[in-house]
Amino acid sequence: RPTADGIYGHVQYSTDLFESDTIERFIEHYMNVLEAISNDPTICISKLPLLSEKERNTILVKWNDTETHLLSNTTLHETFTRRAEKQGGAVAIVFGNQTYCYTDINLVAERLSLYLRTVCSKEALIGVSLERSPEFIMAILAVLKSGCAYVPLDPAHYTGEHLINIMQQVDAQILICRHQNAFGEILNESIQTIYIDDFIRNEKNFQRYDDLPDHLKGSAFAQAHKQL
Repeated sequence: RPTADGIYGHVQYSTDLFESDTIERFIEHYMNVLEAISNDPTICISKLPLLSEKERNTILVKWNDTETHLLSNTTLHETFTRRAEKQGGAVAIVFGNQTYCYTDINLVAERLSLYLRTVCSKEALIGVSLERSPEFIMAILAVLKSGCAYVPLDPAHYTGEHLINIMQQVDAQILICRHQNAFGEILNESIQTIYIDDFIRNEKNFQRYDDLPDHLKGSAFAQAHKQL
């Protein structure tokens, strides 16, 4: 209502639904709109400001101050390895009701990368046919650690014939996938299939090293186990 000092008003609200801080922000936003209209009655409604300069600075500047120091001349997999060495037990991935720490992921990536080095040369293109999952991250890290590049192939959208055509176009002769996603058509001499399932192990749901196929047990894995 109008008073000698200006317009006076009050707000009634349910304390079961709103905190007092929320209502105070509503009032402040309303006052910002009224002030903008009084300063320029011709202003377009879409340009009316709700936020004060302080709020705008908090949201746009302070909350977006995500600058961090990164080592120069380093790669993604090298950065990941350093984090695994410093904070190996920290959670790196949350996937559904499962969590994976840096050590778990790095161990699988190291073991797979060492095997890749024995079957392909550096800078080779390797197909990765895995859905978005922790295993997909492990496979990417393994490929990068081996000095190769990966070609992502979504198993939900590629038939065996289409997958073969793509791999032939990019001259990729190695495919990483799961046993359950393997295409019978690509099990031939021209494409070597590597199952990431064979490289995964931990106490809860990773395969034990002793349970791996004989052709995957070698000095490379012994070396990876020793290093980690």
